Amino acid sequence: METSMINIPIYVDKEKLLEKPVTKKEKIDVRDRCLDNYREVTRDEFVEILNSSQSFIPSKTKNKGNKSEE
Repeated sequence: METSMINIPIYVDKEKLLEKPVTKKEKIDVRDRCLDNYREVTRDEFVEILNSSQSFIPSKTKNKGNKSEE
């Protein structure tokens, strides 16, 4: 059975975290790094990111957040 190549839109941190961010500044820095690096990854790449120490933010589409529609 053949699966189609589906790209998953995410923002990925360029750095691997050695420890969990504690301060608000550290958390904001991680988020900013993620938002600076939008990528569309394959399922295999996504699994690699999950298994690594990289943070990521899922995204529906580039430059659009998950805001509720009014």
